[in-house]
Amino acid sequence: MATQKEMIEGLIAEVKRLKADLPNGNIVNIEKTVESIQKDMKEIKKTILNPETGIIVRVNKNTEWREEREEKIPFYDSKVVQFSSLLEWKRTVSKALWVLYSALVGLVIKILFF
Repeated sequence: MATQKEMIEGLIAEVKRLKADLPNGNIVNIEKTVESIQKDMKEIKKTILNPETGIIVRVNKNTEWREEREEKIPFYDSKVVQFSSLLEWKRTVSKALWVLYSALVGLVIKILFF
């Protein structure tokens, strides 16, 4: 059996070891760090969830805009086809008018000089 003195020395050694293992001033630093992290998280949460300018609102608006545009694609495609056919008609009419003008100028020259 250990004597009382040995037990007290053992207890003192254990207390010293526990004191050495404790973070002492580190707990205050850890608390400050946690508070800083909480502030940062609040700012991030505010940035993401702000009902007027938050990231989620902007993403939702962008999605709505994109879906509206996708719904209108057939309409715009038909307008592009109509415009292309109008340009083709204009080219054809322009060629026909040049032929008509050339014939008219030739006719006027023939009447005047021959």
